Amino acid sequence: MIENGKWIACPKEAEVPVIRKTFRLNQPEAGKIEITGLGFFTLFVNGQRVTEDRFVPALTDYHVRPTHKWHYPIFDERTHRILYLSYDLTPFLQDGENVLEIRLGPGWYRQKERACEGRMSYGDQLKALFAAEITDADGTRSICSDGTETWTPTEVVFSNLYIGEVHDARLLDEAKEPQPVEVVDAPESLLTLQDCPSDRVIRTIVPKLLHTVNGRQIYDMGENITVQIRVTASGTPGDRIRMRFAENLDENGEAEFHSTGSYYKRPNRQPQIQEDVFICSGKTHTFFTEYVWHACRYIEVEGTFDELIAEVVHTDAPVISEFRCGSEIIEWIYDAYLRAQLGNLHNCIPSDCPHRERLGYTGDGQLVAKAAMLTLDMKNVYRKWVRDIMDGQDITSGHIQHTAPLMGGGGGPGGWGGAMVIVPDEYDKHYDDKEFLAECYPAMRSWIMYLRNHTEQDLLVREEPKGWCLGDWATLYPIRIPEIFVNSCYLVDMLRRMVRIAERLGHSQDARAYRAYGQRVKQAICDKYYDKGTGSFCGGVQGADAYGVWAGLDADGRTLKNLAKRYDEMGYYDTGFLCTAILTDVLMKNGHENTAYALLNSQHTGSYANMKNHGATTLWEHFDGHASHNHPMFGGVVQNFFDSLLGIGQAEDSVGYQKLRFAPVFPEKLPYVNGKTVLPCGEVRVSWEQDADEIVFCAELPEGVTAECVLLGKTYALNGGLNVLTVKKS
Repeated sequence: MIENGKWIACPKEAEVPVIRKTFRLNQPEAGKIEITGLGFFTLFVNGQRVTEDRFVPALTDYHVRPTHKWHYPIFDERTHRILYLSYDLTPFLQDGENVLEIRLGPGWYRQKERACEGRMSYGDQLKALFAAEITDADGTRSICSDGTETWTPTEVVFSNLYIGEVHDARLLDEAKEPQPVEVVDAPESLLTLQDCPSDRVIRTIVPKLLHTVNGRQIYDMGENITVQIRVTASGTPGDRIRMRFAENLDENGEAEFHSTGSYYKRPNRQPQIQEDVFICSGKTHTFFTEYVWHACRYIEVEGTFDELIAEVVHTDAPVISEFRCGSEIIEWIYDAYLRAQLGNLHNCIPSDCPHRERLGYTGDGQLVAKAAMLTLDMKNVYRKWVRDIMDGQDITSGHIQHTAPLMGGGGGPGGWGGAMVIVPDEYDKHYDDKEFLAECYPAMRSWIMYLRNHTEQDLLVREEPKGWCLGDWATLYPIRIPEIFVNSCYLVDMLRRMVRIAERLGHSQDARAYRAYGQRVKQAICDKYYDKGTGSFCGGVQGADAYGVWAGLDADGRTLKNLAKRYDEMGYYDTGFLCTAILTDVLMKNGHENTAYALLNSQHTGSYANMKNHGATTLWEHFDGHASHNHPMFGGVVQNFFDSLLGIGQAEDSVGYQKLRFAPVFPEKLPYVNGKTVLPCGEVRVSWEQDADEIVFCAELPEGVTAECVLLGKTYALNGGLNVLTVKKS
């Protein structure tokens, strides 16, 4: 239906315009509309907001733009897509004249302020497209965008997703002559119905005044969060209220903007600081930042207002989990990860940070995929995001980008590009979606072929010429672990997953080829990086032995032994964001849960406690806190809270948890654990407690569900309902 409409646009000087179409109805009975906008749109009918969706349509790589001019040029030929939404108009229609209004915001489409990666904007003119089908007493007819619409400016005189908005309430009293819209050519792009959740307001916070410094009021929301702002003010005409948003305060109690990107310089050479300005008209007015979210804990305010409300906003991905245990730090990690992950879900993109970059880095998204699926309802979120990854794939070479949708940025073929295999594999194992896996399979095959074409002697050595090729990232100390080693270990993991996927989809010949290729890569890694004398890889530096065990390269168990000994003695994470999760998982799953537990509870600078002890409510980009304070990437360890500490898992040949298998580990210093998650079979709740003599394990399963449970080497059968097992320690 939407294809019946024409793309209509406002002139490039229109910052946040509103497009209007009027039509008459005779006793309306029903109506439906399909609609989209570039960038974001808000739909009103007869003065009523049609939906509470925010920031729609969800971001995709809309259409071609000059990516070859970016700081890190991209020459790949990609697939482009624009999402549209469908809404029921019936409750909003009225007899007689009806007015349809589309308010447009620049969003990602016209983004000219942040220039770190180069010119990221798609275009200068904001656009809309719609087609409605309405039934009234005279029959059914179509009302489509056709160029007869008009537009007028609004009180928003500046809007930028990374910076903020400027609203001038005085403009509301000015008469505005409607101007005709322009019919423009349709972008060369696929129009696709948005089937992923939109951003929504989840709850509200009333910030608390902490103090006033140099005439500026500092408000605290109590947590680092992503919000839209509502400010009610009744100042005299021209009075200004300026609000700036920060994660931290400096030693004087003033807002500090470094962690949110103030060191980036905008095209006008001003620092990148989140800021809203509201100009009063003399009348009481409520200002609302419609097309911007801010990521912050503290708000610095200059000026006088009547009321300030922060609306917590992010993609609507409900929390499906609970987790508590006898470690205050581990509980904090779970809570901080959830808050960071939710704050980094916008436009159905798992982003790296919600302020400075806001990009769907494939490394961050793949690393926390299993943790996210165990803690949040991510089914439709990850399906959309994997399609973003596939859209960004070079049609000819199979190259995968480091961000999805493509917005520039650096990474590597393993931890980043590996998302093309890792995320669909985890998705299928969790949700049992063979159809979606088959949809992804051609892109996976193409990516593996790309990687094969970028190896030397079966080691993964490069991506594009003069491009990024990172191994691990965000290590506590300067990176010493070799990039080729890290990427080649990831290639082994991808090939291992491709064997499973090919067999599941019936491609037995492919599976054999991937298995054989994986063996060659393993041998190549061992030939170059394994020390037969010590049993370690790369001297064990920065978790290298964890990669070795993870990739199945530890033939005689010495590598695992070296790994445990090293971190027993070291007592903290010296690993990057990729290996921190791998290291924890390898230790938890291979009989060294006490070592993993000690690392998770470490008080060193390289620790989660360092974040917690500095008052953090979200996870940091670096253990020492020198950059963003809202990055979920170090939250990959949370998967082990569920699949290791709670022990919730499935048999090796199972998907969708059809064959539930519990195999919890019991760190000596952890007295109890309890938690839950919602699996495809329903809610599963687990708890256990231990003392020196015995373990009491409880698992509550949905009715009709059976499971296997392994406790201290013995296997038990579980049934629907509450199961209680008491096991003596030998």
